[in-house]
Amino acid sequence: MNGSEDTARLVRSLASLSDLTMRVSWLRDQLGRLGPTLFASTLEDVLSLAQSGQAESRQALLAFAILLVIDRRSPALTDLAREAERSALLGLSRLLAPTTPDSTLPAEDTRAVTDGAGRELTVGERRSLARRPSRKQLERLLSDPHPLVFETLLQCPTLTEADVLRVITKRPARLVAIETVANSPRWLARPTVRVALIQNPGSPQNITLPLLATCLKEDLVSVLDATSLDPVIRNAARETLLRLPPLRPTSVTLH
Repeated sequence: MNGSEDTARLVRSLASLSDLTMRVSWLRDQLGRLGPTLFASTLEDVLSLAQSGQAESRQALLAFAILLVIDRRSPALTDLAREAERSALLGLSRLLAPTTPDSTLPAEDTRAVTDGAGRELTVGERRSLARRPSRKQLERLLSDPHPLVFETLLQCPTLTEADVLRVITKRPARLVAIETVANSPRWLARPTVRVALIQNPGSPQNITLPLLATCLKEDLVSVLDATSLDPVIRNAARETLLRLPPLRPTSVTLH
């Protein structure tokens, strides 16, 4: 695959898939099929088109960014980062954080969790409750320390965006919660959730940097104004902001 025609074909193929999870899976397959060199140049082209305001490319960029977040520890993305550096693909390089000790999985929290009567609940019992909790149970489960419990809760149909935001905006950050939300296309599809992850100073760079590419101008300005954020994140927001066209009444929102 090479050239603008092939990039346009890929963007159209993504647009034909109605479900974001399907788009991310399809891109993962493309990365395996094309290899890092062709995939990197295609992503660079999509990024350039998206930053010029091309609507379909903006939607394609969302799927690319979510792939980079969800697969952030994949060896394939390490190869993609090397290719971006080797070929001087500056746009793509800005989306990929270097591997650091901070990007390792958070340690499992082994604190005991009890029910209202003081009986200790197993992880399995808490996961069972998280599938269909009452509102009172949900309130307790939102603070559960175990990642598998929170992962199950994120799939609960009665969980709201406000519930998720309450967890991922906590200071200091709950790294387990941030990492778990960052593995969920369902919640990464929400612009407010993406911005909240970026705005939390405890969010790892391999989550925040790809998500910056999906932000609207006003969101990037808010990142620049957040002095508690790492200078790397604020500088990336500034560079992204400079490459976006002026706001128009018909600006496309990524969702």
